[in-house]
Amino acid sequence: MLSGVLFRCQERSGRVQPNFTNRFILTDVYLSAKSASGLKKPILPSIVTLVNPQESLITVILCIFRTLALVLRSHLPGSQKSIKKIGVANTAIYFHDGRALATCESGPPMRIKLPELATAGWYNGRTAEGEGNHTTEKGPVFGGSGPLGWFKEWVTAHPKVDPNTKELNLYHNTIIPPFVNYSIIPSTQTSAMSDKSSYPTHMLNRSVTGITSVNMMHDFGVSKDYTVIMDLPLSLDTLNFVKNRLVIDYNPKGHSRFGVFPRYRPQDI
Repeated sequence: MLSGVLFRCQERSGRVQPNFTNRFILTDVYLSAKSASGLKKPILPSIVTLVNPQESLITVILCIFRTLALVLRSHLPGSQKSIKKIGVANTAIYFHDGRALATCESGPPMRIKLPELATAGWYNGRTAEGEGNHTTEKGPVFGGSGPLGWFKEWVTAHPKVDPNTKELNLYHNTIIPPFVNYSIIPSTQTSAMSDKSSYPTHMLNRSVTGITSVNMMHDFGVSKDYTVIMDLPLSLDTLNFVKNRLVIDYNPKGHSRFGVFPRYRPQDI
């Protein structure tokens, strides 16, 4: 749920009047859960369940398969709301190119209208649902095309906006090779850098080489010219249960690495 306050100045008295509002973000998962009257537990398992060493492996497996079954069932006839994206948009809010975007690592960002905090729709790296040019805008989008695009469109919950160029920098941490992709989205509301002509103006889904497994990255760093990512021995993989391990699992014998690459050339890590 989003909570917001807007301060208005009254014309006659000059007093400042706070106006409060609370809104649920209308994700696919939330709307599907609201429309399912017989649902007694959340559609998605809690992160606590996935990381709790006290939970049995069979419990975690059943939770994952229950989620998959509910997502598939939502696409069958009779379901009031299909779940096309499992993102819950409940981690952070950031602003870029005139949009307020709510994030979570399990899906793309969700655009939020201000000041009423109404849900606009999913943002695909070019436009958001509900915007006039959403269905006509051409070009690559988060995840690209094809059946695996659903996995590749997941975005870090903590993107970085360059304060000078206003570019949005973000990565996609996925469960399929190459495991990490990188995107840069320019702002349409500011002029580009004078020395930027040799760089792509809208770079989406560029592969970051050198990552060999599914790891929990969560955050990263961006400087004027370079990006820094973390390759830690903390895996986030639904297939871990096949190895008798938790979905989120720490390997104490593993190594921690930092990857540094030129911002516009993630392949040169």
